[in-house]
Parts: sequence; structure tokens; C-alpha cells
Amino acid sequence: MKYLNSGYAETPLSICETNKISPVCRVVRDTQDTTDGPRGPGGASRVSGGRDDSRSLQSTKRRWVPPSTVRRDAQTPENRHDQVFRKVRGILNKLTPEKFQKLSDDLLQTELNSSVILKGVIFLIFEKALDEPKYSSMYAQLCKRLTEEAPNFDPPSSPCTFRVLLLNKCKTEFENRSHASEAYPDDAILSPEDEERKQNAKRKMLGNIKFIGELGKLEILAEGILHRCIQQLLGTTHRNKPMAEDLECLCQIMRTCGRNLDTDMGAKLMEQYFKRMEKLAKNNELPSRIRFMLQDTIELRRDKWVPRKATNTEGPMPINQLCEEDNGRSNV
Repeated sequence: MKYLNSGYAETPLSICETNKISPVCRVVRDTQDTTDGPRGPGGASRVSGGRDDSRSLQSTKRRWVPPSTVRRDAQTPENRHDQVFRKVRGILNKLTPEKFQKLSDDLLQTELNSSVILKGVIFLIFEKALDEPKYSSMYAQLCKRLTEEAPNFDPPSSPCTFRVLLLNKCKTEFENRSHASEAYPDDAILSPEDEERKQNAKRKMLGNIKFIGELGKLEILAEGILHRCIQQLLGTTHRNKPMAEDLECLCQIMRTCGRNLDTDMGAKLMEQYFKRMEKLAKNNELPSRIRFMLQDTIELRRDKWVPRKATNTEGPMPINQLCEEDNGRSNV
């Protein structure tokens, strides 16, 4: 038998020819197998804890799994709720006057199948309305549609579930409006970070009042609720002094829905409110900014609720309307 001297060992040539493997390749392969251990199909060593190591897989049993790959019947209720809320948040981020009909249809087609889901949807709508007060009228219209078309989980004789949850949310937000002023008093020395938090809290407080007014304009909130809000804002005092923040909220709610309340039925109450506001506008203990704001609101009612700048449109405007106005200015 012929032998091949390869420098490693004398190997029978007939065996090499039969197996069709070079002796050198076989030695290198055997050396790798003895030093690195068995290899998996991915090429990594199982012994050294590579990507195909079973021990590595066992240590990552709680690894993140994309929700889209999980079967619906295997999801927990919390996971299903999170998926619905992510979808709702995406719809709200895209909402514009032009896309209102389509996106509100998409929102109604989501899984609004429990009061927990409805409560989360209301929270997300409030969050957007408070962050974007200029668009509060659009979010109020969305609430109007949900009030009329969202599923009801209460008895037919009682108000719909969405409306009840929405009223409860409005009440909670209104009652919590003073937390910001209590946490950051006017006479306290605040750091830049605390001052920013105070301004953000104040902006959300006014946005909440404006949103409540917009809901009142669409008759989602009854006039009686709006009158109670106004009476509470007028009667709030701190150390026997009117609270400037509540008076600012009062002016905001009057600007938003005062026209709707100033009817034959509510005229007497409105007269009482504005007599009180006239006295407050002359109170030198109040900041001048608040006194001027009260005076502006009084003059607004005196002018039949027509603002000085009639061209100033509160709320979102469609793009085509903006283009028309821009073309009109360029033609002039």
C-alpha cells in the first residue's frame, strides 16, 4: 500500500482517494474539532456559548418578542390594551381637519370593547387637547362623535359609557387645576427647571379649561355643569384674596363658551358673573395682567361676543382655507 507523507502523519493514499478529502484538510478539520468543540449550523462554537448555544437560549427566555408575532389568543389583556392604545395614539398624531372623517372612522373601528379601553382613549384625547389647546375644538368634535357612536357598556336607559367616563375625567381635571399653583407659589424662588414645570402646568390648566368650554359648546357638557365651574372659579379665594389662576381660567372659559351661556335662560346668572368681574377688575391687589384680562372679557360681552380682531380664527384651519387667504393677501 502506498503512503503519502504530508508532514503530519503517514496516511494511506488509497483511503484519501476513496474519501475524496485531502489529508491536510482532514487534519486541519480534526484539529479545529478538538480545540473549538462541536460547531452548530451557524458556525459558532456550542462550547464557547455562541449564538446557537442551547444554554444561551435558556438564559434569554424573557427576551423581547414583537407584538405582531404573538398569536392573539396568547396575548395577555395588558398586551392587547397596549396595542390598542398605540394605534389610537398614532391616529391622534395624524388627526387634522382634512383627515378628520377618515381617522375618526379608523378610531371607531379599533377594539373599543371595554370601559378600560374607553377610559384609556379619553386619557389620550385629553393629553392631546391639553398639549395642543389650539386644536381643542377638533378634539371636542372627536369626543362628540365617540359619544354618539362608541359602544355602550351600561344599561340602555343610562347615559352611554363614553359620556360618563368623559364627564368624570373633566371633573377630575377641573378639581386638580390648583395643584400647580399650590406646588409652585408665586412668592417662591424657583429654579429654571421648576419654573419650566410651573409654566407647563399652567398651560395645561388653561388648555383643560378651554377643552371643557369646547365640550360645552357641543352640548356634551350640560350648561348647569359650566355654570357650576364658573361659580367655583369666581368664588375661590386664598387667604381672603381671589386666586389669579382661577380668574385667568374664568376669562378662558368665558371666551370659549360665554356666547352659548349668554341666552335668555342664563342671562340673569351672566349679569351676576360680570358684575362680580367688574369689581375684581378694579381690585388693585390683583396683578395688572389679570385685571386687564378681566376688562377685555367684559368688553367682549359688551361687543356681543365679537372679538376685536374678527380675522383671528381660534382653532385649526384647513389647508385649502389657508391657501385662499394667502392668495387673497397676494392679490391685494
